[in-house]
Amino acid sequence: MAEQPVTAELEENDKSGSTRNRGLMTIIQDKDTFDVVTGPPREIAGLYVYAKLDCLVELAVLIAHDFFTRPQMYTDIDDAEVVRLLAALDTRVGSSELFLSFEQRQTIYEAVFGSEGGSQDFDRLRDGLLLACAAFAEWSQATGVPMLRERVRTQHRPMREFLRGMSGASVAWSRGRALPSLADATSYRILRDRNIISVFGLTRPPHDAWPYIEDAEGDKLVEEISRRLAGPSDPRLTREGFSAKQRAAIRGAEALAASIEFDERDGDDKLDELITRAYTWHAALRACEPPAVAGHARSGPASRG
Repeated sequence: MAEQPVTAELEENDKSGSTRNRGLMTIIQDKDTFDVVTGPPREIAGLYVYAKLDCLVELAVLIAHDFFTRPQMYTDIDDAEVVRLLAALDTRVGSSELFLSFEQRQTIYEAVFGSEGGSQDFDRLRDGLLLACAAFAEWSQATGVPMLRERVRTQHRPMREFLRGMSGASVAWSRGRALPSLADATSYRILRDRNIISVFGLTRPPHDAWPYIEDAEGDKLVEEISRRLAGPSDPRLTREGFSAKQRAAIRGAEALAASIEFDERDGDDKLDELITRAYTWHAALRACEPPAVAGHARSGPASRG
């Protein structure tokens, strides 16, 4: 499969305007805006999205295997490029630097964000920042605004240092080359193909910008593939669960990019932009929690994400 020179493209795009303004203000709504928000030096924000949406790669891997084990179900696949991608995904995962296995991808993600359910630096620093932003957003009318703003600045400092300390050649390679090749150029392309989704009884493919925008057709597709192809021990994905995860991933990337770009010398207008991004992420994470937990989320840490 041809390599996608995403890293060079991101670096070139990053020279075309004010990197700080784009990092703080741009909303992710397609692949191009995703590349703007998570371009250098904000690659960790992109890595976060790939980590949270890694289930989509696993679904595409299941489809690629199903393509060869049940050929009678795929007789209407008329796009030669999609067929080639299915063959590449089924045969090359784990044996190419551009087709990383599940275990290899988890190693990349856990090195930055920690293991699922563990008490990690990322979790602790994220929760401190999000709770400070939530306090400002929810209580600024009842308490002193300067005090609440200073709390956000205080919690932001270690988060920004952590994110910048993790950034470098390794994260840039993963975000810029390996993961776009496996996810964007291969897995997402397969999942958006009209003839592929028809195998699972669906007629309307997700939007071309999916999964960088929310789309009910994408939610339905994820649930149906999971129901039909996931193993008995694999967690089942639902429409509601995936939609919440997707929203947290995208809003999280925007907040992480803003955290990296915000500078201590910036004024309150820039700080308020950061607070807005972080509070939106906080709300998205709360929506991922079970109902019994979400009711207490205001005073507790954010959910794992």
